[in-house]
Amino acid sequence: MGKSQRMPDRRFEHNPVTMILWAANPGSTKDRAIDQTEIIAVPRIAQPAADGEWSLVIMDGSAEIGREIRLSSGTHDLGRGDDVAIRLLSGSGMSRRHFTLEVGQTVSIRDCGSTNGTFVNGEPIESDWQVLERGDQVQAGSLVLRLTTRNSLDSKFLSEVYQGLATDALTGVNNRAYFAKRASEEVAWADRSGLPLALAVIDLDGFKGVNDQFGHEAGDSALCQVANLIVGTVRDIDVFARFGGDEFVLLMRDTDQQRAEDTAARLSRLVDEAEIKWHGHRLPIGISIGVVAVNPGQADGIDLDQMFRDADERMYKDKSRRKLDRG
Repeated sequence: MGKSQRMPDRRFEHNPVTMILWAANPGSTKDRAIDQTEIIAVPRIAQPAADGEWSLVIMDGSAEIGREIRLSSGTHDLGRGDDVAIRLLSGSGMSRRHFTLEVGQTVSIRDCGSTNGTFVNGEPIESDWQVLERGDQVQAGSLVLRLTTRNSLDSKFLSEVYQGLATDALTGVNNRAYFAKRASEEVAWADRSGLPLALAVIDLDGFKGVNDQFGHEAGDSALCQVANLIVGTVRDIDVFARFGGDEFVLLMRDTDQQRAEDTAARLSRLVDEAEIKWHGHRLPIGISIGVVAVNPGQADGIDLDQMFRDADERMYKDKSRRKLDRG
């Protein structure tokens, strides 16, 4: 008479992975626990915002896609001008004071006599004040925004989307993709205003030596510290970004060559005098900067690629000069 065969446990027959584990060691209580769902404290999802907690989300037409603009109660002018309550960055077609929002239990919108008009869901605003609904899309020039009510979960999601699109993961400053979009917008601004635009290319001195002597974590820390120093001193209207490796770029509107050179000298002194440290060691880090300013009134207009080439060349000249000065 042959050996009796162990019958499989029917609890596992619909789970091939668990069946294999059970067959290997049918008496193990640990194996039987594999198929159990973990018990957790389920977090409570944030409830929809109360009436009046409104926000605008940039959907298209800007380097700031995903940016959430929280709207407080009251009347707010929006546009590309420096003197409006909410300044919007857009590639083209937006007036300095483009439209006005009246925010309360509901949100109403009116056009401010803009050059290209304001559109809601593809239709031009025709009445003095038009009431908006949640989910409506507002277009001003090339910029498209969506009206929504917000909660903490929405805000967290939008913040992470925006940060992922616009921010350098290491230093926390703007990334190269964001800079590229903003650069085209700044060129358009210079063309409209007739005011000069300046570009600075910034490269760390001593970066390779820091990596070699202290390791790449020290180099990463140096990049972050330098980035924070520069962010803390440039204007809000300037566009500062990490371009790649140990190179940063700074775009300055309404800045001629002399002012650009003065800014470069100030930033260079700032980093030289700062204590860039890693675990108590002062790191021998400095920056070399090349700057170039152009006026949109010149015959050929603004060629951003040529500005980069010129600024890059001047940065390497500055690097050679600083190396000679250090002996």
